[in-house]
Amino acid sequence: MTIDEISRFVESLGRVLTLRPAPGDGSPEVSWGDLFFYYAPDAVVPPGQPFATVVTKDYPDEPSSGLGSGIFRVNIDAGRRGQAQTIDVTSRDQVLPHPVYGRLGWFASCSQDLAPPRNCEPCCAKHMPARGVVGTGDMPSLRRDGMVASIPHKTGWGDSDTRQNDGMTTGTADFELTMQELRVVALYAAESAEVVLPLFEEVAADDPRPRAAIEAALMFAHGAGRMKLQRVTAAAAHQAAREVSDEAAQHAARAAGDAAAAAYLHPLANATQVGHILRAAAGAARAAELRAGGNPGVGDALIELARERASLVLVDVLNRYPVAPAGKSRVAELMKTLDNSLRTHR
Repeated sequence: MTIDEISRFVESLGRVLTLRPAPGDGSPEVSWGDLFFYYAPDAVVPPGQPFATVVTKDYPDEPSSGLGSGIFRVNIDAGRRGQAQTIDVTSRDQVLPHPVYGRLGWFASCSQDLAPPRNCEPCCAKHMPARGVVGTGDMPSLRRDGMVASIPHKTGWGDSDTRQNDGMTTGTADFELTMQELRVVALYAAESAEVVLPLFEEVAADDPRPRAAIEAALMFAHGAGRMKLQRVTAAAAHQAAREVSDEAAQHAARAAGDAAAAAYLHPLANATQVGHILRAAAGAARAAELRAGGNPGVGDALIELARERASLVLVDVLNRYPVAPAGKSRVAELMKTLDNSLRTHR
């Protein structure tokens, strides 16, 4: 089964809008070649996330599924079904919990083009009605500004997730996490990354991607709706990090990407979520110490400044999560130090 065949099957279920990002349509490069399926009975892209996607490459900050070279992954939001499991993310032709969003009800199946992912069609067909996706009908495909869609749409890559508000976040959660608290986290991460942004721009002056990620984080922090913009600029900043050879610049760009990704901190009692809160600050500290010739005192000093900048709200959010996981990298060490100090001294 090819990706196009999967698209035709999903569209045959009715009232489905398919976005196919491509060069020249204004979509971010990281999304090119992927598919995003929305239930859109009113002919408008709805706020929030699609109900299914097809991705053709591994995204930053996700366990590698070995995507690319004909290997793709179908992702389906089926609603929460129990707890996350430990899985082999490289498994082929099996419907398994998504490697990151399994606890939020997403299932996934990796397959090679022409080899059908077993049970994906019935899985998608079964769970679309559960999300209110019903109806049939032929919907002509059209191209608008280069973006292929099954039906007309009025919004695009900057769509705000308007289902979120300043009260409790929507969806399944292990604890309460308000939109205002998310803004505090995003602002903290963006301010951390902004300090070392010049370390990237001095070696890649013509690359706007890390700055765009910080601006997307600040946009959300200062009151704009949470958007797909934060996700795609985060991925783009991480890609920028991979394209420079200077190690300090790499960490500066990653910190910018982590700042944009902070908007999507999930209220799940999982230690890896702590990275959304603190990794931008830890990455910024690592970038600074590398620029200082690897002087660990510089990194430690920035971690202390990050501790002092943390508000009581941020520390309260942090304490809802397990402690930061241990790691072998210097960034992991710095993040662990910051995590410990915030929990101990506040």
